[in-house]
Amino acid sequence: MKLPIINPFRVVTGNQVIEVLGTHFNVNAYRDESAIRTTLLEGSVKLTGQHATALLRPGQESVFSDKFMIAEVDTAQAVAWKNGYFSFDDEKLESIMRKVSRWYDVKVVFEDESVKSEQFAAVTKRFSDISTLLKLMEQTGDAHFIVEGKTVRIRKK
Repeated sequence: MKLPIINPFRVVTGNQVIEVLGTHFNVNAYRDESAIRTTLLEGSVKLTGQHATALLRPGQESVFSDKFMIAEVDTAQAVAWKNGYFSFDDEKLESIMRKVSRWYDVKVVFEDESVKSEQFAAVTKRFSDISTLLKLMEQTGDAHFIVEGKTVRIRKK
């Protein structure tokens, strides 16, 4: 029996190299995020940082800033974006709004710093209009959202 030839490839993100060894994975490596998240759904990936390496198993996620922190995770949350969903699990509003900003191409301004740490838990589809998402969030929290063109201003209710 002849086995298929697998040609590994590498993804370079900041100070990290991900060596893909035949797999299904997700990478979150935005400049405005404090860490690089690599989530493995199936297969195998080898991660190489400046001073360390790590091997991920399916169902694990690596969070890399200056070292690898590996944990078991819900992989559905990591790939919700590709299925047209936002998925937040007790996530701070500041983090959520970075994602919202990228998805809807808007600038986010916190007029009240205290709401940045407010946490939300929800799975919702990505609406074509940002106002629908913000209305849902406003109903469940203490933040008030004001949309002015391509800017979203956030203050406490």
